[in-house]
Amino acid sequence: MTFDLVEFYEGKAAAQACREDGIVTQECVWCAEYYIRNNNPGCADWAPTRGSGAPGWAASPVAH
Repeated sequence: MTFDLVEFYEGKAAAQACREDGIVTQECVWCAEYYIRNNNPGCADWAPTRGSGAPGWAASPVAH
């Protein structure tokens, strides 16, 4: 499984994160209601493993 880890902010935290990132918007929901920050340079690969106590599959990191 491959995923892209992002930071998701709502409300006041979203507005603060936008200001920190230098984002300026014209009164829209982005930055006022939510903001998604993606600072990682790529995606992460995870291999499924059994027996971790989680239902179904659990994840363990795959070395690159």
